[in-house]
Amino acid sequence: MMVRRLSRSIYLSTFLTGFFSLTSAQADEGTPDESASTEMVEFSDAFLMGDAGSQLDLKRFSRGNPVLAGTYNVKVFLNGKEMFKTPLTFHENNTDYASACFTHALLEQLSVDPEPLNQEDEDGCYDLATTLPKSSSRYDPLTQELNVTIPQVYLVSHPAGYIPPSRWDSGIPMALLSYNANAWHSKSDNTTQDTFYSGLMLGLNLGAWRLRSNGAYNWDNDNGGEYSSYDLFIARDIVPLRAKLEAGEVRTNANMMDSVSLDGVHLYNDAQMDPSANSYVPVIRGVANSNAKVTVRQEGRIVTQITVPPGPFAISDYYAAQNGSDLDVTVEESDGSTRVFSMPYASIAHLLRPGEVDWDIGIGTVDKDTVDETLWAGVATASYGLSNMFTAYGGVQMADNLYTAGMLGVAMNTSIGAFSFDVTHSQTTADDVGTLKGQSYSLNYSKNFTATGTTFSVVGYRFSSENYMSMNDALSLKNTLNNYASDKNTTTQEAYHAYTRTRNEIQANVYQDVTINGESYGSFYLNGTWRSYWGDDGNTSQYSVGYSNSVGSVSYSISAQRSYDEFGEEDDSINLGFSIPLGSGSSVDYRPFSSMSVNSSSDFKGNDSVSAMATGSSRDNMYNYSLNTTSSRNKDSEDLTTIGSWVTRNGAYSTTSLSATQGLNGDQQYSLSTTGGVVLHSGGLTLASGYLTPDSTMALVHASGAKGASASMGNGQIDGFGNMVVTSLSPYRENTVGLNIDTMENDVAISNTTGVVVPTSGALVRVDIETDARKAFMLELMRDDGGFIPLAADVQDSAGSSVGTVGQAGIAFVRGMDDSGTLSVIWGSGAESRCQVSYQLDGNASMIGKTPLISGLRCRMSSTSVKVTP
Repeated sequence: MMVRRLSRSIYLSTFLTGFFSLTSAQADEGTPDESASTEMVEFSDAFLMGDAGSQLDLKRFSRGNPVLAGTYNVKVFLNGKEMFKTPLTFHENNTDYASACFTHALLEQLSVDPEPLNQEDEDGCYDLATTLPKSSSRYDPLTQELNVTIPQVYLVSHPAGYIPPSRWDSGIPMALLSYNANAWHSKSDNTTQDTFYSGLMLGLNLGAWRLRSNGAYNWDNDNGGEYSSYDLFIARDIVPLRAKLEAGEVRTNANMMDSVSLDGVHLYNDAQMDPSANSYVPVIRGVANSNAKVTVRQEGRIVTQITVPPGPFAISDYYAAQNGSDLDVTVEESDGSTRVFSMPYASIAHLLRPGEVDWDIGIGTVDKDTVDETLWAGVATASYGLSNMFTAYGGVQMADNLYTAGMLGVAMNTSIGAFSFDVTHSQTTADDVGTLKGQSYSLNYSKNFTATGTTFSVVGYRFSSENYMSMNDALSLKNTLNNYASDKNTTTQEAYHAYTRTRNEIQANVYQDVTINGESYGSFYLNGTWRSYWGDDGNTSQYSVGYSNSVGSVSYSISAQRSYDEFGEEDDSINLGFSIPLGSGSSVDYRPFSSMSVNSSSDFKGNDSVSAMATGSSRDNMYNYSLNTTSSRNKDSEDLTTIGSWVTRNGAYSTTSLSATQGLNGDQQYSLSTTGGVVLHSGGLTLASGYLTPDSTMALVHASGAKGASASMGNGQIDGFGNMVVTSLSPYRENTVGLNIDTMENDVAISNTTGVVVPTSGALVRVDIETDARKAFMLELMRDDGGFIPLAADVQDSAGSSVGTVGQAGIAFVRGMDDSGTLSVIWGSGAESRCQVSYQLDGNASMIGKTPLISGLRCRMSSTSVKVTP
């Protein structure tokens, strides 16, 4: 037996050496170098040991590895540059080599000018060399790479990352429910507070149409519960305009003039359809002294509410519906104390590439939450890239007979930075006040100084004259005057002059890398906002400065904040933090806790706190957890020491967090948070993990029988119905959606674990992963006459269907069989090139991974029955 297996190994090594020496010869089609594509290599069967070798037909390998007809997931290169990965069909062409089918859509993906394209063949394919002279393609089946060469004269220039609209996928019909819930309980000083918040988003997709509605349910133990619904609208892409149409409760964009809430129609060009577009929401940063509840509001409406552990926090996973409106952040500690601060929401924009247009149009009635009566309003803004240096922009706003405004501006891209300057003129007609005319002037600056590592992200100044009104100011003033009309002790003029609106505003955001002689010494930032007002002598301002660095593996940071309200009341805070790694957290050097942090904060008014926290995660990273303790000194109450914990489960179908805090004085805090979604589609209900917004773009991965396989990106997992929802796809971009089969529960064959999709915004695109869930075996085969069974011999069942192939060392992999039966092994023509083997699976079979191996099977070379010894 030892000699026989050794001989088999030598035979296999010799065969594989001769076989794979041919792999450098690749399947070509239409290549300019015809000698390379037609050169034949004759393979001598003398390399094959044993009589069976002479029975193998190797002619199809004479020009390298043959390409069989079928569809393959191919990586495409154009003129040496990697372009994309796509399913590509190879069809028969009356030779041993199938050829790639170049469809109109594929050539469009390759940015081929459609003008020279002639008629396709009966399969809808173009002959590349005939259609585009001097063009060629070369396919390597080993790497599954298609290298296409096309002269530049036939190509159309596009920005980097451009995806033709023909590849955009609007997705499948679906209904969606997304939730973001937080339950909170706290008890301190004999006062108990119980609250519950759930943000809900409902959605429906049908073709290119999207229906969305946001809502929120708020409950507390004092006021009970209330559900409010808002932002109910339908939307769809207008592809020729690269635009989006929305109808219902909509908001105009705020990149130039005030965003206005309308019950009407909103049409605007969608920057996501541009390869260079980026979405933006500000990161909300702060410091929690204990397990704290953080509530973010925009115009009084809760945007998100989460519970955070002690120490610095940063929140970016939220949906802010109205760019331009500040975010109000409330941090409520476990002892009931609260802190409130505002986060400006603005960015310098306007600069466009030459010839590019950005526009926005909205018309409808003003939302009743804004004004008490029906008012028709219209908004139109536009910007145009004049040159590499200048962009012109402007807009108009109108609201019945109440308000009219026009704005003109210019943005400049210079060697010392980007500037924008604009002037807005407004005219407001107010009851018993008359016509108010005023102007507002704005100057903004942004620059990244690479040499010094300094970034001025936004430095801006705005001045508004006394009678200037933005549209939102005018609408708010109208409500104010209507309310004062019922007050006999206040005149309308007095009410107008008491109405508060911005007079001066200065913003600055500066970031600085500290590098000396090429060595980094950390970084610091400086942010500030200052405002003065008409109708109020007071000013408001807030400033923050911070520095961070590391020494060895220990990192530290220090930050300070100061703010003044309209009454001149000062609020200060300073925070010092350290973070110390305790281990790598890897499976090789696993430690339950991977880091420890210490934070100290003070407001210089007798309120100080020190907290320490250890954080860690499970080996599979499904659970993240922490233990913390906080000691605080309060000038108006007793000192307090608390012990708390936090755990988050990053599940396949939801993300859930629990927190608890216990004070030595009896104070308590508990919270439960969860986020996720439910998607209804033609295949049933599928749960989704993570926070979903109205624009969330997703993929429905279907892999029948592959239960337990996880997403290569995100936390999704194939459920018992073979479905999984993958979130956080990028709209109008290529997304590779794949499976990690290491976590798969069943022995399922998967021919290709990835799919490439280009979804539109808000779409649910379907990705079908081809699987074979039939039972699989590995059979160790030996001929009963002592001969060898050749590599790649075909294994067939009693019906003559191919069920597997013989691999190295006589090991056959078969699938789709019963627990017992008889198989035929065929490697040529004639009785001398086939044998039969009987098998039976029992409990003694060894396992190779999840596949049983039946050893010692003899394959009969004659019709004589041979008893099989398993």
